Amino acid sequence: MPFLAAIPAAFGAVAAGTATAAQVALATGTVAVGLSTVGAGVAAFSAFKQSQFQAQVAKNNALIAKNNADSSLMSGQAAESASRMQTSLRVGQALAAQGANGVDVNFGSPAAVRGSLINEGDLDALTIRHNAAVNALGYIQQSQDFSATARADQLAGANTLVGGTLNAASTLIGGASSLYGKAAALQMSGASAPKG
Repeated sequence: MPFLAAIPAAFGAVAAGTATAAQVALATGTVAVGLSTVGAGVAAFSAFKQSQFQAQVAKNNALIAKNNADSSLMSGQAAESASRMQTSLRVGQALAAQGANGVDVNFGSPAAVRGSLINEGDLDALTIRHNAAVNALGYIQQSQDFSATARADQLAGANTLVGGTLNAASTLIGGASSLYGKAAALQMSGASAPKG
């Protein structure tokens, strides 16, 4: 492409101090197109890396939330076991007190009192289990939300990289088109590269 010869000639004329205004414009335009193209590429890559970082943070948060859910369930199991042991202790103390008072512990009110204590203890234990499950479910939902955010960040990063690459290509093509016009004008004016 003969018009490309005008670009090095313009830089040579600028360096030699003999450049026309058109040659200076062509050399300056070439640098501007190059810098704009590189700038668009760097911005796209930077946005891509930022999205990847945000995706990793979201993945880490998802893992933390999942671990919190597991911890909540384990704590709930331990609290439920402790509650059941307390219930067994209260029932045993009631039985011992009833027996010490010479009451027949197998019939009537004494058995009903112990049955009531057992039912209250079961209700307490089930409440503890339920609360731990609800708490864990909240953490599981957080984990899923963070995982979805990580996927969205990764997709946004990929889209930014593609869009930035297309923007850089568009900048390069648009700049090259402008430079073609300037180089063609230089050739028509007779200021093109010397013939060898």
